[in-house]
Amino acid sequence: MSDCRFVAADSTSPATLFLREHESCQCATLTAEQAGQLHRHFARYLTIQPAWQPGAWELTARQYVGVIVLDDLYIQIEPKVNLQNLFYMLTYAYDLADFRQEAANLTPSEEIFEFIVIIFLRQVKQLVQRGIYRAYITEEENQPYLRGRLLLADHLQRNALHVQRFYQRTSEFTADVLENRILRYTLNLLARFDYREPGLRQQIRRLASAFAEVSPVPIAPADCDRVVYTRLNLAYRPRVNLARLLIQHLSLERAKGSTQFASYLLDMNKVFELFVARFLASHFADDPSIQVEIQPDIWLDSDRQEKGIPDIVLRRESKPYLVLDTKYKTFHGRPEQADRNQMVTYCHTLGLARGILIYADDHAIDSRANFKGIVLSARSLALHGNLDGFKERCEQFAMQFAARL
Repeated sequence: MSDCRFVAADSTSPATLFLREHESCQCATLTAEQAGQLHRHFARYLTIQPAWQPGAWELTARQYVGVIVLDDLYIQIEPKVNLQNLFYMLTYAYDLADFRQEAANLTPSEEIFEFIVIIFLRQVKQLVQRGIYRAYITEEENQPYLRGRLLLADHLQRNALHVQRFYQRTSEFTADVLENRILRYTLNLLARFDYREPGLRQQIRRLASAFAEVSPVPIAPADCDRVVYTRLNLAYRPRVNLARLLIQHLSLERAKGSTQFASYLLDMNKVFELFVARFLASHFADDPSIQVEIQPDIWLDSDRQEKGIPDIVLRRESKPYLVLDTKYKTFHGRPEQADRNQMVTYCHTLGLARGILIYADDHAIDSRANFKGIVLSARSLALHGNLDGFKERCEQFAMQFAARL
């Protein structure tokens, strides 16, 4: 166990405590109040307990990377994977192909959350400079004045006793559309964070002011998928995808009093799972004979009561030929029993004789075992090293699944 790295506050940035994913450290700078806040609000992401040294605390990070913002402390949980490689993974996992070249711009000293925020702000600023999107919104409403087209049949039905009202259809050219609501909501969320980069909050507030005529309504990640793109709003697609990535992992929680705790934390288990699936889908996009199904629902029993969701099912000419399951962990000689049992069940259900477990392990794995006619193999995809080497490894990794294994 090592000591936590701590950087004291200065005039431009808060005090920062650095942890590392899946590692433990001892910290003597946390107050009892801060330790209690972490335990009450962030126990899902890290564990904290008194250390043997009086007044010190032992912190253990889980599989989440990103930031936790307390009232007077900024906690950064760093990934084990190279930051450039992590952002490259995010561009596949969260449909950010437009920003794939940005991965090369990340430096080891940067932090993934602020890097994403800076890209998002740059993209929104470009939209604002060109003029934000407006569209005609058609609504039906019952108002005490007529400003649109009177819908006579509905008017007579609804207003027989309210002759002072008019049921009408109105059409308004407005910026208060879903695309802009998504961007305004994201900016409002980001404005509540403290940042290490000076001036970020001021920049966020300035950009948010450009959306003053847009309704400040709550937005869920699923709302981003409701945007219908045309040639008129196509420029919003990469911006909305970035907004989804931010909204999906941002959390704001108000404690007693006025204190508000914030976090932006990526679940590396999920990132690895989505990256592998969507990288394979992209790799085989030009091969019509191979289809990549991502998290398909399959019924495990004849009564269709028990459902399974394998990470990836590969099909050739629409018939399944391989099931894959990702594991963001090191391989220790053989798959864990629960993982083996799950894969055997998937293979039985899909009528397959082969299944492969994919580990985020930096070492080559050559493991296979026969379970009553079903062969389970383990493979690895190493996430270490520089970005160019990682890209090349990913291509070689994908190519192995084109052959009949």
